[in-house]
Amino acid sequence: MKCPNCDSSLSSLEIIDDYGQNLKVDRCVSCESFWFNKNNLYQVPIQTGQKIDSPASRPGYSSSMRCPNDQTVLMEFKDSNLPSSIVMFRCSSCRGIFLPKGQLYAYKEYQKQRAMRGIELSRKASVGFSIAFLIFVFGLIATYSSEYFVKADPIIYQAYKPIFDHSKGVFWILAAVLFLLFMLCITVFYFRKNKIKFTIY
Repeated sequence: MKCPNCDSSLSSLEIIDDYGQNLKVDRCVSCESFWFNKNNLYQVPIQTGQKIDSPASRPGYSSSMRCPNDQTVLMEFKDSNLPSSIVMFRCSSCRGIFLPKGQLYAYKEYQKQRAMRGIELSRKASVGFSIAFLIFVFGLIATYSSEYFVKADPIIYQAYKPIFDHSKGVFWILAAVLFLLFMLCITVFYFRKNKIKFTIY
């Protein structure tokens, strides 16, 4: 195949993808740009992508490029989820992706930063949930233990029983809310982490 940018030959690189499978990546021997068949770009591990490419301040590319598979004119791909500085082109027919030199590195750097932000977010969420859970446990223990000691005096217990019942109900509702929030955070974190993989079809 020929490079869409400079018409030089594309050389195949074989790497191990995110799923442990062999993945072939096409790289231009001249302008060092990359061509990815449909979905291949998202399977390239971050460290591998930044190893086989290098940063480039201003990507160079031809004003008219065609897909090496079917000669369809490549269109610049824009997505609000990606930084505007990342330049990539897509074939509307085979869904292949063309990245000029330096853009694979930039794209993987963006993924790495997203992953780091996700890890930090999950860390803060874990700390918050741990504190809330400890408050819940200590509060529940205090309520049940207080009820146990007050039961020794039936008259006092009858006076405070509605308070104990109400407190226990509040704590169990809080437990349900904490659980739902925990599951919601896990779901949001998962999709935030993997959103970039579903951005381009």
